[in-house]
Amino acid sequence: MEGLLSQNYLSKASIFGTSDIIKSIQYVFTGSASTEIDTVDISKTALVYLGQTVPGSSGDIDAQFKRAYLQDSTHIALDYRALGGSISLAVIEFAQVKSRQEGTITAGIAGATVNIQPVDLDKSFLFFSGWKSVPPWASAAAWVAGNPYLKFNSSSEIVAMISDNNNGHTSVLGYTVIELP
Repeated sequence: MEGLLSQNYLSKASIFGTSDIIKSIQYVFTGSASTEIDTVDISKTALVYLGQTVPGSSGDIDAQFKRAYLQDSTHIALDYRALGGSISLAVIEFAQVKSRQEGTITAGIAGATVNIQPVDLDKSFLFFSGWKSVPPWASAAAWVAGNPYLKFNSSSEIVAMISDNNNGHTSVLGYTVIELP
């Protein structure tokens, strides 16, 4: 499924095969620290990072980096170094969930791992909810070189990687693991 989680492909039928798996999908484009959404059951919901905008041609590069999380059942909050630009997200609420695990991983070029409760990889999804830089990036070139990603290393471990460390900079990456019954 890698590469298919975009607004054009993220639909009840195209990825999951049936509408019985997903209860609702909301698309959100926001630059606010807190944004209201329709009520969701947090224990069955994941945020999916779809992209971010640059806050103007000479804007603070740190304003591009945002990690989203569910503040409560009706609000998305953003974790950021500088407010500016916007983030695009899909809020996916599943009809049934066996388990949900959420957290962050701080990683540099050497990568980092986090242990999770074991899941059945054939029934689980790892969702990326954005990132913020620590300490601030020096330039837009650093951002291009530092794109992060997540993957399952095993049924009980997630690994985060950054393509370049740009002189020791790291990023905080947000994730949610949803395991279906």
